[in-house]
Amino acid sequence: MALDQILSEVMQIKGVSSVAVVDSNGSVIDSVSKAGHDFSNVSALVTEGIHSSRTLAGMLEEGELQQTVLEYEQGPVVLSPLVGITSDAHQDSPIAVVVLDSSNSLGRARLKLSKLLPQIAEMVAN
Repeated sequence: MALDQILSEVMQIKGVSSVAVVDSNGSVIDSVSKAGHDFSNVSALVTEGIHSSRTLAGMLEEGELQQTVLEYEQGPVVLSPLVGITSDAHQDSPIAVVVLDSSNSLGRARLKLSKLLPQIAEMVAN
């Protein structure tokens, strides 16, 4: 299965309005959006946000970052480092960015993403 097919599956999750995969340098690998989001404008901020979250986890001795959820008025944004499969260095892992249209969709989306993110990581690694 190709990366664009897996991203299309993510888009089928109720509440998902956009999804992107961003590399550790802040470049967009691929994206799909119903809402017209242009990830090329925000991808560098995504990598900076993940770096800040990792730094916080280290300072609090909380282990490796698994996922960051940013809650906004219009809905949450989930940032998930694609670690384990793609690289040994967690700092160099690509990041999945999933934009939801409502906080009500967050639980279901995270459950379904737990099955799809490893597939995305595998595709990005190849």
